[in-house]
Amino acid sequence: MNELCDNFIIDIKAPLEEEIFQKSTQSANFFMPSSEIIKNIKRTIEILYEHLPNITVEFRTTVFPGVIYTERHFESICKSIARVHPNLIIQNFRYDKEEGILNKSLLRNKAPSSKHLEHIKEHLEKTFPQIDIQIR
Repeated sequence: MNELCDNFIIDIKAPLEEEIFQKSTQSANFFMPSSEIIKNIKRTIEILYEHLPNITVEFRTTVFPGVIYTERHFESICKSIARVHPNLIIQNFRYDKEEGILNKSLLRNKAPSSKHLEHIKEHLEKTFPQIDIQIR
């Protein structure tokens, strides 16, 4: 694997807990059960771990108001990925009127403030010093 690729960027849509994962990704409508998807994501993380330190890993997750936005959500994500010493990019939810949005119910909630995101970042940095956390 290292000869072909040494940097991996992965979107992680939700904590790897079936209920919140299914709610945030609507994976009940996918081609396989949420539990199988979560199992495959965890296996991917294990494969990445097996190739350390020869690779770098970046995870990106988007804050969705009312869905993925609490410290607990991000702690859960960090627990799942910490082993690979990744970068974690926390992206704030943005709505582009030109591009539209598939799930209009997300517009009911305001995007979290920069202060809220900084608070989450500071908390995660104390708890997971092996993860380099950035907000975009």
